Amino acid sequence: MSVAGLWAARDDDSPTTPARAAARPQSITQEKIAGAPLGLRADDYKDRFGGWRAQTLTEPNFPSFAFQDPKVAVYFRSEGGRAIIITTWNEKYQTATGVGPCSSLDELKRAYGNSVKPSKFGRAGGQIWSYTVGKNLLFAVRPDTEVVAAVALYDGGAPRSNANGGTQSYANYVAQVEASCTL
Repeated sequence: MSVAGLWAARDDDSPTTPARAAARPQSITQEKIAGAPLGLRADDYKDRFGGWRAQTLTEPNFPSFAFQDPKVAVYFRSEGGRAIIITTWNEKYQTATGVGPCSSLDELKRAYGNSVKPSKFGRAGGQIWSYTVGKNLLFAVRPDTEVVAAVALYDGGAPRSNANGGTQSYANYVAQVEASCTL
């Protein structure tokens, strides 16, 4: 792939060099996790990821599928609908800057600088439980360890995405109750 092709293939806004991008697969981008975008139907994700476990996230009553081998889960607003959130707790999945589940909060901040913002829906008891990077990625962090537990992809461009009951608030909740990476 040429350098121009490499830059054209990038899915995120993160700064990186062509050599660094070529050396590290981008499993987490502003558009995809593990190569899967939002907006597909359940069967599309089942075909892509294989064995699955159906579950329902009780608080917002979201049907979802957990795929244990790739450590990915997909959430839907309603049965038969299209995916609205994809999460991963797979420590092998990373952004172009090398950050993902099991990265430290310091690594996240070094990689993205001022682009790392505390999620207004990820604050409780005086602690910050999640951070956003760009408009579609949320990093759930355990304050006691300052380690990224899971990463969520959501539609940050949706109407009212940053309002209560919007996509960021649901992505925050989902990422907090998701399985965590294990060091």
